[in-house]
Amino acid sequence: MGINLHGRFHYQVNEKVRVVPVGHLGFSSSSRTFNPGAAQPKQETDYGTFGFNLGVGINYKVNQNNLIVLAIDPFGYFKTKTDVKNSSESTVTTTTLPRLYLGGETTIKSWLVGRIGAYRAYQTQTTKTKPAQGEEVKSSFQLSPYNVSFGLGLKFGNFLIDIEINDGLLFEGPNFISGRTRDMVNRVSVSYLFANHERSKK
Repeated sequence: MGINLHGRFHYQVNEKVRVVPVGHLGFSSSSRTFNPGAAQPKQETDYGTFGFNLGVGINYKVNQNNLIVLAIDPFGYFKTKTDVKNSSESTVTTTTLPRLYLGGETTIKSWLVGRIGAYRAYQTQTTKTKPAQGEEVKSSFQLSPYNVSFGLGLKFGNFLIDIEINDGLLFEGPNFISGRTRDMVNRVSVSYLFANHERSKK
């Protein structure tokens, strides 16, 4: 069982600037029972996760065809817990301080939108392992993940198709260059605009 709550609020400062505070809270719980048979005892394992983060984004409309997005998650927290009954308990905690985002969008044609985005996070990951018999062992290290993504938006009437291009394909090339098979896109989504707010106001 898992529950995830996401919230955001759009505050229009002026014609060019929009501020968007966001928040996320989520947790989950599950269990697993493994029966090896042959008169061996069952192995029961409980799993749990908990996480939340807060952030704020700024949308800056350069002109009618270009948009810049700046965002920051000043704090993020995510924990996973694994409890193997009568064996060991382990907890992995990842604290983010902070995560930074930069994005851009431009209208190439009336039906085609190009997008680029990048993020960098500064994180500390701590692992605690406690056996049923013995002392707890703790280790911690820092990491700084970074990623750049590219995308396209295709407009057909009231339909908008968003495509996230696989950056591995762009940087490493297709199979005959890199020797590895790459998908052309990571994700595709389709949206339908039921009403145009600007048109309805006219």
